[in-house]
Amino acid sequence: MSYSLGCSGCHTHAHAQSFSYQFPAQIPKYPDFNWAPPAPYSIYKGDAWTLQNGVVYDYDMVVYTNWRKDVTKEQLLNWYKEKLTQYGWQYDIYNTETSDYFKLVSRSTNPGLYRRATIWAYSDSTKGWAVRIIYGSSAGPLP
Repeated sequence: MSYSLGCSGCHTHAHAQSFSYQFPAQIPKYPDFNWAPPAPYSIYKGDAWTLQNGVVYDYDMVVYTNWRKDVTKEQLLNWYKEKLTQYGWQYDIYNTETSDYFKLVSRSTNPGLYRRATIWAYSDSTKGWAVRIIYGSSAGPLP
Protein backbone atom coordinates (compact mmCIF):
# COMPACT_ATOMS: atom_id res chain seq x y z
CA MET A 1 0.00 0.00 0.00
CA SER A 2 1.30 3.46 -0.88
CA TYR A 3 1.11 6.33 1.57
CA SER A 4 1.41 10.00 0.76
CA LEU A 5 3.93 11.66 3.03
CA GLY A 6 3.74 15.14 1.54
CA CYS A 7 6.56 16.53 -0.57
CA SER A 8 9.18 14.14 0.78
CA GLY A 9 6.99 11.14 -0.04
CA CYS A 10 7.86 11.56 -3.71
CA HIS A 11 10.67 14.10 -3.92
CA THR A 12 14.22 14.31 -2.65
CA HIS A 13 14.27 18.11 -3.08
CA ALA A 14 11.72 20.89 -2.60
CA HIS A 15 11.93 24.65 -2.11
CA ALA A 16 15.68 24.43 -2.88
CA GLN A 17 16.14 22.08 0.11
CA SER A 18 17.35 18.49 0.18
CA PHE A 19 15.41 15.80 2.07
CA SER A 20 18.39 13.45 2.19
CA TYR A 21 19.09 13.69 5.92
CA GLN A 22 19.51 10.88 8.44
CA PHE A 23 17.12 10.76 11.39
CA PRO A 24 19.01 10.70 14.70
CA ALA A 25 18.95 7.38 16.56
CA GLN A 26 18.67 9.22 19.89
CA ILE A 27 15.03 10.15 19.14
CA PRO A 28 12.57 7.23 19.22
CA LYS A 29 10.19 6.66 16.29
CA TYR A 30 7.00 4.68 16.91
CA PRO A 31 7.24 1.35 15.06
CA ASP A 32 5.13 0.29 12.09
CA PHE A 33 4.46 3.79 10.82
CA ASN A 34 5.83 4.83 7.43
CA TRP A 35 8.16 7.76 8.17
CA ALA A 36 8.96 10.48 5.67
CA PRO A 37 12.64 11.33 5.33
CA PRO A 38 13.78 14.23 7.54
CA ALA A 39 13.22 17.62 5.98
CA PRO A 40 14.41 21.08 7.03
CA TYR A 41 11.91 22.64 9.41
CA SER A 42 12.50 26.01 7.73
CA ILE A 43 10.49 25.04 4.64
CA TYR A 44 7.37 24.71 6.83
CA LYS A 45 7.70 28.02 8.73
CA GLY A 46 4.50 29.96 8.40
CA ASP A 47 2.30 26.84 8.24
CA ALA A 48 -0.31 26.86 11.01
CA TRP A 49 1.20 23.85 12.81
CA THR A 50 4.56 25.61 13.25
CA LEU A 51 3.02 28.17 15.60
CA GLN A 52 3.26 27.60 19.34
CA ASN A 53 1.30 30.12 21.37
CA GLY A 54 1.24 32.37 18.31
CA VAL A 55 5.03 32.36 17.88
CA VAL A 56 7.10 30.42 15.35
CA TYR A 57 9.99 28.67 17.10
CA ASP A 58 13.23 27.49 15.58
CA TYR A 59 13.90 23.81 15.12
CA ASP A 60 16.24 22.17 12.64
CA MET A 61 14.35 19.24 11.13
CA VAL A 62 10.94 17.56 10.89
CA VAL A 63 9.74 14.02 10.16
CA TYR A 64 6.17 12.79 9.93
CA THR A 65 4.17 9.63 9.33
CA ASN A 66 1.30 8.19 7.41
CA TRP A 67 -2.10 7.78 9.10
CA ARG A 68 -2.93 4.60 11.04
CA LYS A 69 -6.32 3.45 12.31
CA ASP A 70 -4.89 0.56 14.37
CA VAL A 71 -3.27 2.69 17.11
CA THR A 72 -4.82 4.78 19.86
CA LYS A 73 -3.76 7.98 21.54
CA GLU A 74 -3.09 6.06 24.74
CA GLN A 75 -0.78 3.60 22.96
CA LEU A 76 1.18 6.42 21.32
CA LEU A 77 1.36 8.60 24.42
CA ASN A 78 2.41 5.78 26.75
CA TRP A 79 5.00 4.46 24.28
CA TYR A 80 6.55 7.91 23.76
CA LYS A 81 6.66 8.71 27.46
CA GLU A 82 8.42 5.42 28.16
CA LYS A 83 10.83 5.58 25.23
CA LEU A 84 11.74 9.25 25.65
CA THR A 85 12.68 8.54 29.27
CA GLN A 86 14.72 5.47 28.22
CA TYR A 87 16.51 7.52 25.57
CA GLY A 88 17.46 10.23 28.09
CA TRP A 89 14.87 12.92 27.38
CA GLN A 90 13.11 15.08 30.00
CA TYR A 91 9.62 16.48 29.55
CA ASP A 92 9.05 20.19 29.53
CA ILE A 93 6.17 22.09 31.10
CA TYR A 94 4.72 22.83 27.67
CA ASN A 95 3.19 19.41 27.06
CA THR A 96 -0.46 19.52 25.97
CA GLU A 97 -3.12 16.89 25.48
CA THR A 98 -6.71 16.77 24.20
CA SER A 99 -8.87 13.87 23.04
CA ASP A 100 -7.50 14.08 19.48
CA TYR A 101 -4.02 15.53 19.99
CA PHE A 102 -0.95 15.48 22.20
CA LYS A 103 2.38 17.23 22.17
CA LEU A 104 5.42 16.19 24.23
CA VAL A 105 8.10 18.86 24.38
CA SER A 106 11.38 17.26 25.45
CA ARG A 107 14.95 18.19 26.19
CA SER A 108 17.82 15.69 25.94
CA THR A 109 19.85 15.00 29.06
CA ASN A 110 22.60 13.39 26.97
CA PRO A 111 25.26 15.32 25.10
CA GLY A 112 24.83 15.14 21.36
CA LEU A 113 23.84 17.06 18.30
CA TYR A 114 20.09 17.14 18.95
CA ARG A 115 19.12 18.67 22.27
CA ARG A 116 15.35 19.21 21.90
CA ALA A 117 12.46 17.41 20.26
CA THR A 118 8.70 17.80 20.16
CA ILE A 119 6.51 14.79 19.47
CA TRP A 120 3.09 15.66 18.04
CA ALA A 121 0.41 13.04 17.58
CA TYR A 122 -2.91 14.04 16.09
CA SER A 123 -6.01 12.27 14.87
CA ASP A 124 -8.60 12.48 12.15
CA SER A 125 -11.93 10.72 12.62
CA THR A 126 -11.68 8.97 9.25
CA LYS A 127 -7.90 8.46 8.93
CA GLY A 128 -6.75 7.52 12.44
CA TRP A 129 -3.55 8.82 14.04
CA ALA A 130 -0.35 10.36 12.65
CA VAL A 131 2.86 11.57 14.29
CA ARG A 132 5.15 14.52 13.59
CA ILE A 133 8.54 14.99 15.26
CA ILE A 134 10.41 18.27 15.11
CA TYR A 135 13.90 18.45 16.56
CA GLY A 136 16.74 20.88 16.93
CA SER A 137 20.27 21.35 18.14
CA SER A 138 19.68 24.36 20.34
CA ALA A 139 20.02 23.75 24.06
CA GLY A 140 18.29 27.06 24.78
CA PRO A 141 14.80 27.68 26.12
CA LEU A 142 11.93 25.79 24.56
CA PRO A 143 8.65 27.44 23.55
